[in-house]
Amino acid sequence: MRLPIIISVIIALGIGFAAGSYFTPPTTSATTESKSLADTDSSSSTHSSASFRNSGQDTSSSATRSVPTLDALLHNSDSPDGFMTSYHHMKDIMAYADSLSPAEIPQALDKLYKMPNNRMKFSIVYLLTLRFADADPQGALDWSQKQGGGQYGFYMRREMADLAVGAMAQADPASALTQAQQLPAGPKRDQAIAAVAGKMVLTDPTQALKLIQSLPNGAGTYELFSSWADKDPAQATQALLQLPAQKRNQAANAIASSLVEKDPQSAIAWLGSLPPGQTHDDAQSTVASMWAQQDSQAAIAWTQALPPSPAKNHSLENIARSVGQNDPLAGLSLLQSLPSASTRNNVQQQLVQEWSREDPQAAADYVSKLPNSPQKSGLLRNVVNDLARTDTPAALALAQSIVSPNEKNNALQNVIGAWAQNDAAAAQAYVDSLPDGKLKSDAQRNIISEVANSDINTALAMVNKLTPGKEKDDAQQAIASQWTRTDPQAAMAYGASLPPGPARTKFMQNVASQMFNDDPAAAADMLRKLPDDDTKDQIIGNVAGNWVNNDIASAQAFASAMAPGKGQASLVTAVANQMASEDPAKALTWTDTLQDSPGKNQAINGVVSKWADSDPAAAGKYLESMPDGAARDGALPAVADKWANSDPTAAAQWAADFPSSTQKDQAYASIANKWAGSDAVSASSWLTQLPNGSSRDAAIASFSNKVFANDPEGADQWAESITDPASRQTAVTSLLAKWMQTDPTSAAAAVQKSSLSPDAKAQLLQAKQ
Repeated sequence: MRLPIIISVIIALGIGFAAGSYFTPPTTSATTESKSLADTDSSSSTHSSASFRNSGQDTSSSATRSVPTLDALLHNSDSPDGFMTSYHHMKDIMAYADSLSPAEIPQALDKLYKMPNNRMKFSIVYLLTLRFADADPQGALDWSQKQGGGQYGFYMRREMADLAVGAMAQADPASALTQAQQLPAGPKRDQAIAAVAGKMVLTDPTQALKLIQSLPNGAGTYELFSSWADKDPAQATQALLQLPAQKRNQAANAIASSLVEKDPQSAIAWLGSLPPGQTHDDAQSTVASMWAQQDSQAAIAWTQALPPSPAKNHSLENIARSVGQNDPLAGLSLLQSLPSASTRNNVQQQLVQEWSREDPQAAADYVSKLPNSPQKSGLLRNVVNDLARTDTPAALALAQSIVSPNEKNNALQNVIGAWAQNDAAAAQAYVDSLPDGKLKSDAQRNIISEVANSDINTALAMVNKLTPGKEKDDAQQAIASQWTRTDPQAAMAYGASLPPGPARTKFMQNVASQMFNDDPAAAADMLRKLPDDDTKDQIIGNVAGNWVNNDIASAQAFASAMAPGKGQASLVTAVANQMASEDPAKALTWTDTLQDSPGKNQAINGVVSKWADSDPAAAGKYLESMPDGAARDGALPAVADKWANSDPTAAAQWAADFPSSTQKDQAYASIANKWAGSDAVSASSWLTQLPNGSSRDAAIASFSNKVFANDPEGADQWAESITDPASRQTAVTSLLAKWMQTDPTSAAAAVQKSSLSPDAKAQLLQAKQ
């Protein structure tokens, strides 16, 4: 069972929560309820395992199972990578989740987020997330708004908000919607509103659709239309046809999936109600692939009877993927009917990769019989990766058979890395027997990296035995993140002790990056102790994005206290951009408190540009209120460009009030370009009213270049009206050179009439000959 499958299993458990068929919290005494997290982890008491509501299942066998501690769950996993797990291990995770009160779950999650190896803790974190959202939706929602845990924590907290609001919506959709809408703008809020809409569709689909349409990127569309189609497919289809064309695909695929699951023939009939186009073709592919899961022969026969078209080929491609999940050879055989070699190769790679995860030896036998080619080398490398988990000698032999040197090296590295996880000494002995070269040095680095996961001192001793040079530098980088998780201060001190150079900087960057993922406050304190030099600036530039995502308050305070420089510019810009995503005015208020510097100007430009994406008039008004200077001038072109997308007339009127400058020239050029694309007549009328000067010349050059494709003669006439001789010559020469490529006869006549010098004319005409 791999990641997509385990996610499906856990989501199914989450559905059980909502439906009232999952476990209830165990009955505990007051003493047990108030126990600390440390007591929970060390407890040896016996609890009844998850007692299932409305399930009717016998839980007597689980009553004698001891509740495992968190450490036991992590260290006694029966999975080599954390995603695969057995039935009993999943029951242990459920029992552990049940043993915690809602108040204790945040402590457990915080502890998990600080642990290395996201893969090993995945199932535990997800089950605790589901448990928290079910037991205390309001508490889960409040906790989801906190920061920490790095990128992994960010996504899991977003999932927590989604599940919590969904649980609230089950009982009171209106109240849940109010809660969701009060969340800070961003992915968490969007996903939470989508969760409410997913519940609301059962009672008020029209209002649910309005909610979904208010969200960016079609968030929640598939889930809404899937539920709607289950209830009333005709009404859902009518709503689908009212959507803008670019937003129909998700809705159509959701309806198709719902219909074909119940009755493939009704899904085929439904396809006839869709207008020809991409939406119909994608829905057809969905029908074909899902039907193939029920009756592959019938789905293949129906698809092969369709008239030849790219849509038919895409449907066959999806059927091959679907059939290949259960019968890899049948899916691979079906691929041969596809006309596109690149498509065949891509799908073949996917099917072999999935097959290899289930039965690496069978997949290896299949790939070994293919003719030698780059495609075969790539397939062998993927199979080797999976075979290495169960049969190291076979994986080594298979890797040696790869023809491509690069592919062979990559495959052998993966085998050695997997070998080192189980038996580092044997893997090291094998590497020692290899001749000197890239294979050996890469393998040595992999072994050191694997050893560092469990014994950093041994790994460091292995590094210190290496000869100074690239091999040793690479090995040092391999242990940076693992060492940081166990002793960040020691790791940073080691990095600072390295000889000055790129290897030292990179090591310290890796340590700092991991620290800002795990503990931003401690990382910020570490930065304060570093000398103010180029290395520190590079570290800040490298971690700025993670820092503001995990703890914007500390990043903001640190940036405010920094002296101008490269590091300050990186952090100030990152903080301002993050603040601007929620409140541009607030971000600009903060940047106003900073001392003047290139970093401040860069941050203001970024914020104003982002603001102009959503409200160019407000951004423009703010820019007018700014004092003259580099920050104001630098933001002018960006606002003009964004504003011209929606209202070039207003953008032109606004930009006219600014004094002449290079930035105003750029603003006029952007306005002319956008305006010419939407209404060339109005744009040309504007140009005739502009006073002579560099801004007018820049606008005309941009306008003439934009309209050239449709009116080369008119474009040339406009270019000839540029007042500055040098600018005019550049614009006219560029246009005539392009014209010579599309219509040499007309262009040659224009060259003769142009204001260009005789030498410039001769060069253009010579190019024609």
